Amino acid sequence: MEDKEILNAALSAELEALEFYGSWQPRMEHEGARVLLGELVAEEQRHVVVFREALAGRFTPSAAVPPRRGRDSGRELRAPVIDANSEPSDVVVFAIHKERKARDKYLHWAEVAQPQVAGLLRAIAAEEQGHLERLEDLLYNEFFKDN
Repeated sequence: MEDKEILNAALSAELEALEFYGSWQPRMEHEGARVLLGELVAEEQRHVVVFREALAGRFTPSAAVPPRRGRDSGRELRAPVIDANSEPSDVVVFAIHKERKARDKYLHWAEVAQPQVAGLLRAIAAEEQGHLERLEDLLYNEFFKDN
């Protein structure tokens, strides 16, 4: 894959994530989930700008969020089917899977990209890891706290 193809695919993934979070955020009855999804909307919007800028040849440094821990619950939780009647916890689990896939995809692409694009992809992957961890915190501290 060429860098331009990678950046276009990354941009498409970010637009899809933005659509997902933007459509679910106002429907969340759980305040913590609504707030976090709103934060993720803003962060995914920034990723869209970063990838559009990179496609135009303008690379902006990304303030990557360093991972805080190694737990990756996306591997142990089954991804639910999401529909209009989904519970907030199901949406959070689905989002965990989306963030894990995004992180893994960006890290894979970073292995084949030119250095400048690879650095950008690694930085965004670190931010996706931060999203994943915040979603996990919400899931385990709010929805699974009695388990």
